[in-house]
Amino acid sequence: MVEEITEKYTQDNSQPEFIEGFPVTAEEVKNTKDKTFEIIKEPKYIEFQDGDKAKRKLILTIKMGGAEVDYYPNKTSLAKIIKERGRKLSDWIGYKGEFEVLAQRIAGETKDVIYIK
Repeated sequence: MVEEITEKYTQDNSQPEFIEGFPVTAEEVKNTKDKTFEIIKEPKYIEFQDGDKAKRKLILTIKMGGAEVDYYPNKTSLAKIIKERGRKLSDWIGYKGEFEVLAQRIAGETKDVIYIK
């Protein structure tokens, strides 16, 4: 399914459609003209195991490209939101921003990463 969607947009060179309920990807952001978004729900945490360690990841539900999608912010992007809205998660609802995609070295490999401008 994902390959079919990706193939469709590489063939006809149209804007990517964000898929409701799925996380937004760096590739989608990079290939869309309108990189603006708005946080529309109170952020939530998911818990998961990474080897022997229990970890938590923050998920932001955003409106982008007419779809409601999830965004997993990195520490730099979180710091930007906290600077503007504070640490109370409910105060983040309504935050509007714009994404940019930058290349970053992660575990010795260069990857595209979504940041908030």
